[in-house]
Amino acid sequence: MKKLSILISFLFCGIVTVANTNRHPKSHTYPSAIIFTEQHIDFAIYPDGQFDFYIQNSKPNAQLVINTPHVNISFNSGYNYNPYIQYDDFGAVIQIENVPIFYDYYGRVSRIGNIFIDYNLGRLQRVGNMYLVYNPAGIFMGYRGYINPYNRTYVYKVQHKHFRKPPAQHRIVYTRPYRSYYQPKRKSYKSFKKYYKNNTDAYPRSYYKPSDAVTTYHRGRSNLNKTSSNREVYDYNDRTSRKRNTASSNRTNTTKFQNQPKYNRAATRSPRNHNAVKNNRQSSSKNARTQHRRTANGRSKSSNRI
Repeated sequence: MKKLSILISFLFCGIVTVANTNRHPKSHTYPSAIIFTEQHIDFAIYPDGQFDFYIQNSKPNAQLVINTPHVNISFNSGYNYNPYIQYDDFGAVIQIENVPIFYDYYGRVSRIGNIFIDYNLGRLQRVGNMYLVYNPAGIFMGYRGYINPYNRTYVYKVQHKHFRKPPAQHRIVYTRPYRSYYQPKRKSYKSFKKYYKNNTDAYPRSYYKPSDAVTTYHRGRSNLNKTSSNREVYDYNDRTSRKRNTASSNRTNTTKFQNQPKYNRAATRSPRNHNAVKNNRQSSSKNARTQHRRTANGRSKSSNRI
């Protein structure tokens, strides 16, 4: 009986251990996303280039209600972070407080703050200084290195279980490079807070879809379309190019004129000048003949006197 009770107690301890392991994964093992912290913001990067985030100090009493069922704590799970983030024309988050977000041509996140992100064959390859390893079949096998000195290993937090991919209607990763010529405009967080506070009701909520044919932008600029917001930049470039072209054409014309032969220079003279030169030559020759005749007549007169 005593042995049986000991055996039952061991089995019970094993069940509790397994349950705790499933509830709290190992601190050095990443879940389905690569999670790191950048300026008190937790980010989760998924293999296809989408991400989710959680601002640690933005929600009051977050640690008290985080274990409540159906709580929305992350951006994609439904919590309203609009007072802290800036969007571009496609609804992509381009800045969270003072942390800028950058994307590649296909809408995959390529930089978060000072952490750069790369892809290879459509899969996440590098996050900071950490490289992901796949087998020939494309299955994730592990990683080497660490993201940065502040994110050397993954540290489990309760709020990480609320990270998820964005819903299909909010997806900005697309097979076509729709962001090739698009450059979003960012504001400083101080200016953004002031603008958001004064224009909360009028804050625009409509965005383009990656498949839309866009002609003008409101929150960014394009190298193909000269919008009113980009007129100053294009005017400056046009003035600069015109000055350079004028200077180069002047140099070219000067060089061509200097390299012209002498007969070409003479050919460029106007007919009026040519006639004037001809008349001058004729008058000078007439004057010379007249002077010669006078001299000859003077000599003949002097000989007759003698």
